[in-house]
Amino acid sequence: MASSFPLRFRQYAAQQKLFQNGYRVLAAVSGGVDSMVLLHLLHQEGILAAVAHVNYSLRGAESSADQQLVEAECARLGVSCFTKRMEEGWLHDHFENLGGQGDSLQMAARNIRYQWFQELLVNQRLDVVATAHHLDDQAETVFMNTIKGMSFTGFLGIPVKNGSVIRPLLFATREQIRHFAETSGLKWREDSSNFSTDYQRNLIRHKVIPALKEINPSFPESMELGKVKNAGIYELFQIERDRLKKEMVRVNEDGQLTISKMELNKFRNPGAVLFHLIEDLGFSVNTCLQVSLEPGDQSGKHFLSKTHRLVVDRHEIILTLKSTRASSDFPLMITTPGFTQADGYSLHIEESLCRIPEFPNVNLAVLDADKLAFPLEWRRWESGDYFTPLGMSGRKKISDMLVDMKTPVPVKENVTVLLSGGKIAWVPGIRISNEFRLTDESVRAYRLEYGKLQV
Repeated sequence: MASSFPLRFRQYAAQQKLFQNGYRVLAAVSGGVDSMVLLHLLHQEGILAAVAHVNYSLRGAESSADQQLVEAECARLGVSCFTKRMEEGWLHDHFENLGGQGDSLQMAARNIRYQWFQELLVNQRLDVVATAHHLDDQAETVFMNTIKGMSFTGFLGIPVKNGSVIRPLLFATREQIRHFAETSGLKWREDSSNFSTDYQRNLIRHKVIPALKEINPSFPESMELGKVKNAGIYELFQIERDRLKKEMVRVNEDGQLTISKMELNKFRNPGAVLFHLIEDLGFSVNTCLQVSLEPGDQSGKHFLSKTHRLVVDRHEIILTLKSTRASSDFPLMITTPGFTQADGYSLHIEESLCRIPEFPNVNLAVLDADKLAFPLEWRRWESGDYFTPLGMSGRKKISDMLVDMKTPVPVKENVTVLLSGGKIAWVPGIRISNEFRLTDESVRAYRLEYGKLQV
């Protein structure tokens, strides 16, 4: 088992295309058995560039001992170790002041470390951060999502790749990882808080999962197989959902969206179907169920999300934009590469290889770094804005492009532009400028990633 484990690690990484040639990997290492195994496997593969350890000082001497172990092992292996140590009690006190409790403290800690990981990637010019999540974590996550009432996506669990985060141990169970560590003579620390059932995840870990393993000893592996099947189903679902959106959601010149109640009621579960059609507008499944139950002769009933108003008419469901740009965070000046957030969206800029992305993605751009001049301006698009889209020689107004793309008004409201020296370099989510593209003469590049913040 121990001798075959590194081979399985390499095979899984190759299958999932986790390590590209020249990749420099940052390993997130807590000092526990899972992350210490990850550290050694990455080191053996010769791709471990650095280690990141967060000491929240939540467990006094135990936390200090965790840090000491990680630093000592990195020194022994000759690997750079970056440590973020917080003052004792800071996280707990700061979080309580925000009214948080229970598992949310763990989420706050998670957000802090992931933000720091991303800063390290940029500052140290690393490519990806590897975490030690495994199959048992996967099963626990799916159960957590189920408890929270998440939709189909909750059954997809932890992704193997998520932006610049990779999880190379998702092929193995906790037991298999521990066995490898024991037979290889590795050192690690046990986190005493992992044995407490005060947190939901630990309760699932120590009570639910063991009971399921009694029924099916291969339960984590079986759940992973189910996740793979679900991923295919979800991909097909997305294709069909997008097709239905085009057919059922009509947009008029003012950007008002309408859905025929007669067409919606052809489905056995109209409320659930409506939810998947308008989920991105912020409406909950409970609201959509109420809408589907509204009698046909009662018009005028309305519901609100953060951005939209939904009105139940006699024959139609009507959706209009509620919010305005008055409270917008834009415009913003970006002075250096890194993370920027505004109006529920994020923009991440980092140095990158001069390589056009293998798979086209409108939310990802790789631009010539020598053509981008900081500070960059990030703002909403305005009437009269124009640029030369990639592959074109002439200028085009953004307003005309949005019309050609039949972009709904609610979506238009959120379109932004990124300017360098007063010129539009990128319309995030739509197209880069031909002027800022990579060419054969490019020697440096910036990788820009745009996305909607998760709430």
